[in-house]
Amino acid sequence: IDASALEEDDPLDPYHTVNRELGRYSDALAQKPQLVVLNKLDIPEAAPLALRFSQALPDKEIIEISAATHMGLSKLKSRMLQQLNHLNEHT
Repeated sequence: IDASALEEDDPLDPYHTVNRELGRYSDALAQKPQLVVLNKLDIPEAAPLALRFSQALPDKEIIEISAATHMGLSKLKSRMLQQLNHLNEHT
């Protein structure tokens, strides 16, 4: 999710949009575990919006990255690997 484009009054709108679209495409896909990633944290205006997003979704781990500067990509790759290993253990 593009953190720099989040709306202050409804920061979860893009998150809900993605999940609605996943559900429309495939209910099975929508039920799979997911990682929530906020991108563009290299943009100064994105930090307070990312904080509002995280506060609005307290039960989820939010991974903050900047694809442009590579900030947070190691953590994202690590969490992806953990998630895949966990899924493989249960299949």
